[in-house]
Amino acid sequence: MLKQLSFLIIQAGHEIKNIYEKKNSLNIFYKIDQSFVTNADYISEKIIIKGLKRLTPNIPILSEENNLDIQDCISCSKYWLIDPLDGTKDFINNYYEFTVNIALIEKGIPVLGFIYAPMYNTLYYTWEGISWKEKDGIKKKIMVIDQNPPTIAISRFHNDIELNKYISTINNAKIIKLGSALKFCLLAEGKIQLYPRFGRTAIWDIAAGHAIISAAGGFLRSMIPEKKIDYIISSKKSIFNPGFIASVL
Repeated sequence: MLKQLSFLIIQAGHEIKNIYEKKNSLNIFYKIDQSFVTNADYISEKIIIKGLKRLTPNIPILSEENNLDIQDCISCSKYWLIDPLDGTKDFINNYYEFTVNIALIEKGIPVLGFIYAPMYNTLYYTWEGISWKEKDGIKKKIMVIDQNPPTIAISRFHNDIELNKYISTINNAKIIKLGSALKFCLLAEGKIQLYPRFGRTAIWDIAAGHAIISAAGGFLRSMIPEKKIDYIISSKKSIFNPGFIASVL
């Protein structure tokens, strides 16, 4: 299963990379909410859904670009949650940090997470409660690393007053701007110590990263204590979670 999932997400990533490198093959569309989506999103999604249906035909699949299937996941104890191209803005604006994300949700908790960064040819994943990084055929176990002052990663396209106020309370912190779920991966391997995100987030944006940092010894906490981060699909639950802080402590 590990090899098959790894092959599947890398295959999807390679198709995205091919479109990225051949700009004349890129097609950009607008979704109902006016956010961007591209043909690369759709091609990646098709590959992943087809592969998951072959591997686990009895487990429902919920994807960002095909979320009408959310009804199939209501009250499910287990389902796949995928973001076929996380960081579409980065992709369109010629940044390298876009990723492909796959998570397996059990009873509202992401128990497996796979994140592939095509332009870095790097795969991050959890397996049997351990987080791993695999690049150029070399696999190594990764763990969070505490450091003071910390390095903080923030989203390139989601800067706001609340975020700036929060960062100003942390003395001497180094700030880096990155796109996509790659921020979770850098936290899991000890390169950053904090990733704050104000405002709501869609469940497919964070599930795989949540699994990876948890297995690496990190934490993902809601900024609204009475609204915890979870991935339970119900008739009352939206596809969004509150803002969060991902950290080593």
